[in-house]
Amino acid sequence: TATLGGYNELLLLGGLTLFLSYDVTHDHPRSFWRWGLLGLSVGLGWWTHGLIVVYALPVAIMVLARTIIKPPGTQRTAPQYILWALAAFLLGSAPWWIFDLQHNGAAISTFLTNRQTGEFAGIGIPYVPPTQRALGLLLVGLPTLIGLRFPWSSAYFLLPVGVLVASVYLVAVYRLFRSDHALQPDARPLVLGLMGLFLVIFIASTFGADPTGRYFLPLALPLGIILGTLVDGLWGKTPANLTPTPAPSNSVTRWLAVALVIIVVGYQGVGQITAATTAPGFTTQFDLVSHLPNDYDGQLIRFLEERGLTHGYTNYWVAYRLAFLSGERLQYSAALPYKTTLSYNPADNRYPPYAAATAEADKVAYITSNLPELDAYLQTAFQQQNLTYQMVTIGPYTIYSAFEPHNPTPIPFP
Repeated sequence: TATLGGYNELLLLGGLTLFLSYDVTHDHPRSFWRWGLLGLSVGLGWWTHGLIVVYALPVAIMVLARTIIKPPGTQRTAPQYILWALAAFLLGSAPWWIFDLQHNGAAISTFLTNRQTGEFAGIGIPYVPPTQRALGLLLVGLPTLIGLRFPWSSAYFLLPVGVLVASVYLVAVYRLFRSDHALQPDARPLVLGLMGLFLVIFIASTFGADPTGRYFLPLALPLGIILGTLVDGLWGKTPANLTPTPAPSNSVTRWLAVALVIIVVGYQGVGQITAATTAPGFTTQFDLVSHLPNDYDGQLIRFLEERGLTHGYTNYWVAYRLAFLSGERLQYSAALPYKTTLSYNPADNRYPPYAAATAEADKVAYITSNLPELDAYLQTAFQQQNLTYQMVTIGPYTIYSAFEPHNPTPIPFP
């Protein structure tokens, strides 16, 4: 919930995709509205975040398999339902395709190449070898997913208990991989395929260069399902339409099932409480200089809009937050650094239309955050240009505006 846009919606739309796909292929194969909702969920997911492919591709394989190879006692999926779902997908994802066509394939190129092409060329992701991506997956990403470390910290949380929780998940995955009795027909390859596809995409693509916690959110649902199958197995439950497991449960295995739930859920709960009640709280940042709580966002947006300061210059972490929260009424160029060294990566200014709108604006503001070094640098630069200005502080933000006799010329950074 600390991140704005994309990932929370991905969890919702991905969950709907899994649920609806299984529903239409097993229980309601002739339901037009369910097939349409499935396609719409995938389409909206594709527009929202490309990681929806982790859910959509295994689902597509399952649908095609049940269409081409009709299992005994089931209805073959009629082609018109699949075409209806594809039409709904195109409707939900239409804004993405329109943007891509209008910008020379800039959107699709982020998935197919190491560097973007077209209008957004040069805004890419640094190359990291697959071996290092796999290492980041094992030591950084997966531990974050199960609560063994917080996404913004390099330290592990309650390591002995975390190792026990990791072992529980490993046993659960191994059991599901070996057992045909853990899930309903097709559900087992669907869940394992989702996890396997994610691991392949992460290691094979350039996005694996950043093993941050948010990229691993698609695995939260399948891990929950897999853990549930382990607990159900220990409890003695078997899904309907499957042969009961040979060994009936007893009081010892049932107590073990209860213990596993308490350990895993309790560990996650204690981790959440600890993260929320200790500094810095929930954050998306490794470097606390870039940590900006949301407490002052509303006040900052009101200040800027009341004064007509809809364009200007700020850093990456402020520019797109303002655009998102204001419905793009505030379009700032991410042209300022956010590190104490004042080093600046031009790739941070990743949306050229905001930079172009700022360059043409009659009046602009400069917004800094938590960075006295940058404030001193800007004030010196303004003085050298013989400018007068107003400076206002709102929480961690410092706003420079009302420049006279002209707006500052672009200021270079190392």
